[in-house]
Amino acid sequence: MVRGDLYRDRELGGALFVIIDGVFSHELAVSPREVIDIVRDGALVLGASSMGALRAAECWPVGVRGIGLVYRAFRMGVLSSDGEVAVGTDQDNDYRAVSVALVNVRYAVSHGIRRQILDRTSGRRLVDVASRMFYPERQWRAVLREARVADESGELLRFLSAQDIKRQDAIQALQHAGELLRLENVAAKHGRAHSEPFVRPNRTISEPFFGSSAEGLRDELVEWLFGTGRYRRYIWTLLAGHADFQGMPQTNRAERLREVLCDVLARTLPHDATFANMVWEELEFLGELHAEIARMYAAKRLAQDAKRMSLHIDPRILQRVREEMSIAHGAYQWSLLLENVVDGRFCGAIPFAWIDRSCHAIASARAFVEHMSSARSAKGAASKGANESAPSRQLRSSERHEWHIFDDSESSGLPPG
Repeated sequence: MVRGDLYRDRELGGALFVIIDGVFSHELAVSPREVIDIVRDGALVLGASSMGALRAAECWPVGVRGIGLVYRAFRMGVLSSDGEVAVGTDQDNDYRAVSVALVNVRYAVSHGIRRQILDRTSGRRLVDVASRMFYPERQWRAVLREARVADESGELLRFLSAQDIKRQDAIQALQHAGELLRLENVAAKHGRAHSEPFVRPNRTISEPFFGSSAEGLRDELVEWLFGTGRYRRYIWTLLAGHADFQGMPQTNRAERLREVLCDVLARTLPHDATFANMVWEELEFLGELHAEIARMYAAKRLAQDAKRMSLHIDPRILQRVREEMSIAHGAYQWSLLLENVVDGRFCGAIPFAWIDRSCHAIASARAFVEHMSSARSAKGAASKGANESAPSRQLRSSERHEWHIFDDSESSGLPPG
């Protein structure tokens, strides 16, 4: 599933949609806006397992139905990063998974401990190692080897490999969809009452720049993209035609490409009006401009709220953000990122001040969110049983504890998206 599929199929008459997974690296992922639009148009949407669990956790207020443990973990804030469900896939073999999702690692480890196949110390090491691996390279054999967990008989590997909570949730969602189709007249209840095409997002939108002008946002957006590492999604399409990349040698090509990229960025950043315009136009062409601005605005607005309330940033939150930012920049650890800062620039190209400001903005935003979440929890505790009417959206206390035990890194991606 890719962006635009829901609009297309709804316009073709689809009434019931089950979102399980979707691409996100080489194609644009289905956006929350697209999900919300078809629900408001009358469609019934179920989400589970992977991309579906994420979108259901984001869009449940408008009526999206989330199913399964992964959904409940996202919904309750126990999990927060799309990196939890990301896997490498084989595009030539029906997009079959070729790596292990971090959420499956957490689930498998927790079950291994409960069955006394693993001890807690080994379990923590497995999750810690898995959380630091680049998702397409995460394999159980590699995780066990790097965590130095002995498995001479192979029994542990077989047990861990068999645990797949994403698959279980997907099956549960499909079974539920089957029951709905059997017991309800879904087409009559959720069919389309008109034939008007959807207005695709990022085209016509009120207050697209949140009160700012395009001119005032260009440089700020470039700093945000390069500070957070989100530029990596767009950089090769931006610079593919640059003269410095022409006539590249075939030997050591990948390494040479990165070297040239650093040279080009070093000459371009921090303030090049032409480049800022190129970034703006490319994002607009891809339909990502308003989404990126919204992410930036949301993080900075929450950071301002945190500052206004004089909230203290927990050092653990800041450290987690720094580690995530390192991964976003391809350094994988904050210490490695710092080692590659030369003359105040990461890899001699991206101003480190941009990265540092982005880290603090996101950490402040999370501090504010955690503060508000704690306040809501305290208020909810005063009203006993207030949420007991929605058991499908609850994460049982035993499950919550089980997931948190192995969540020291609590990888949470960059701002929503």
